[in-house]
Amino acid sequence: MNRVEEARNLCDEILKNVELSEIPLHSIILKASRVARLMKDNDMQEILQYEASGYPCSLGIVPSKVFNLAELANRVSIYKDDKSGENKKTCYVESVQEIEAIISAESESLKACDPTYVGPRRTHQNSISKWTGRLAARRAFVHSYILDQLTELNFSNLADSVFTRIRLNVDVKIANKVPEAVRKFTAIHGNLESDNPEDWSNSAHSCRRILQDLADVLFPPTNDRNAPSGKPIKLGPDNYINRLICFAEDQVESKTYTEVVGSQLKYLGHRLDSLFNAAQKGSHATINTREEAERYVVYTYMIVGDILRLAKEENPTVVAIA
Repeated sequence: MNRVEEARNLCDEILKNVELSEIPLHSIILKASRVARLMKDNDMQEILQYEASGYPCSLGIVPSKVFNLAELANRVSIYKDDKSGENKKTCYVESVQEIEAIISAESESLKACDPTYVGPRRTHQNSISKWTGRLAARRAFVHSYILDQLTELNFSNLADSVFTRIRLNVDVKIANKVPEAVRKFTAIHGNLESDNPEDWSNSAHSCRRILQDLADVLFPPTNDRNAPSGKPIKLGPDNYINRLICFAEDQVESKTYTEVVGSQLKYLGHRLDSLFNAAQKGSHATINTREEAERYVVYTYMIVGDILRLAKEENPTVVAIA
């Protein structure tokens, strides 16, 4: 949260700097680069570094990767080649500080230019106009990026607040019903902080074990029962999803509610079982991104919350999960 708060405060500060022209744009660029670093936006961090130092160029040639970044930064324009007649792309590579210096130098030259020399004065004026436009484009680019980041940060803060309320409610209830699940949820949060994909997969496996533990407490393994269609429903030790669905069905009369909970349980359970089976077979291609692991954790919290709402209330044990 410290990283997020710092990024949010820095975005507010940068927007004020830009909108009120409080400091030179090259100084604002360096602040924006820190926002990109805090947000782990590698492409934008590299772009802003080039904005501050200039885009690499050798003998008029810009490397393709650098050119792609310049295009993302809206520095690219299209011109018609005089010889071939084809449309080609070009970009300007000067740093923001160089652009500011060019405008300043051209302005001084214009002041010193004899008013009777129309041609030189027009040359200086055209140059000032061109580079002022480019500097304005740089200012708009940074302003747009920072505004987008602030919007994203504010939205994520709202989503975090909603999920935090769900999480705290589930933490209290599950500590009362399934105390060992508290330790598993703690381990999940630690795994999500890791940069190791194996830890992300372990967080999903822990979600599966939490659902199994919850099923064992609320609806222990028992003999199979028949569905309304006459088809048998397996309720053995490994059929934890079926047991949780049957628990929900036994607690409420609302068919819609049990169908919604049941469909969510089936989807999550099938995916978690697939990941578990893949791991059992030695497959390493289970979860490749932290975002995927986070989705399973969020789904698990929400489903556990729905199920625990149906369980009989007991005196809760208040816990705090790091």
